[in-house]
Amino acid sequence: MLIALESFVDAGNVRASVAETLRDQLDFQIVADFDMDLLIDHRSHRPILTINDGVMTNLEWPSIQLLHAIDQLGNHVLLLDGPEPDLVWHQFINEVMALATKFAARSIIGIGSFPGPVPHTRPTEVATTTTDSSLARPVAYLPDELEVPSSIHAAIEWSAQDYGIPALGLWAPVPQYAGVQPYPSAAAALLRRISELTDITVDLSELDEAGERAVRRIDAAVAANPQHKQIVDALEKHIESMEASRADDLPSGDDLAAELQRFLDGQE
Repeated sequence: MLIALESFVDAGNVRASVAETLRDQLDFQIVADFDMDLLIDHRSHRPILTINDGVMTNLEWPSIQLLHAIDQLGNHVLLLDGPEPDLVWHQFINEVMALATKFAARSIIGIGSFPGPVPHTRPTEVATTTTDSSLARPVAYLPDELEVPSSIHAAIEWSAQDYGIPALGLWAPVPQYAGVQPYPSAAAALLRRISELTDITVDLSELDEAGERAVRRIDAAVAANPQHKQIVDALEKHIESMEASRADDLPSGDDLAAELQRFLDGQE
């Protein structure tokens, strides 16, 4: 089950890009619809009204849905999509976990992004959060200990341990100076990590091309401003120093996927 709910932070429009890519490539069907009058404050998630020449032609209400699809290799995919609930989080989490159990979800993966102290000149390095230390994957740009406001993704992942379902949060950093614009490279990095962990097949060619175009635009903007170049150079040095201070034996994506499979096998 992939958790792709809107959150209070979505740097680079990454969550939306991941969800859109999956919906475009897989034939999803709705398997559960949630009661939005119970879950959200419509003043913070207002319906979208379409007006043509003064005539109201459509009113689209926000929705949270659990979608199901089967990829070309026969992998079953559950996608939880929509806005993050404003209210009754405990009840919502219980309902999500009941659905995960009903559909025999073998893992739960939340996705997100955040503005990070990283330069656009480097590949996106996805951070992992989990309740199982064997599945954790430290990254150089984050400190060892953090206290941050939780998203609904993390709350679901925390609850999953009570159900014996392995859960991961995958977080893509977006350069702080680029976070207000779409950053496709981070979305592609998240989908690659999801594929490594689950074998879900996704064509990333369009995202990769869009990511290259975005990087070229940032390169041009940085080249035109010496102060911006200094910032990028400083971030490069910061990452290099952080990498040097960490052990060289961080687990690879393949190692993480293998550990997840061992965990799954142990649940059977």
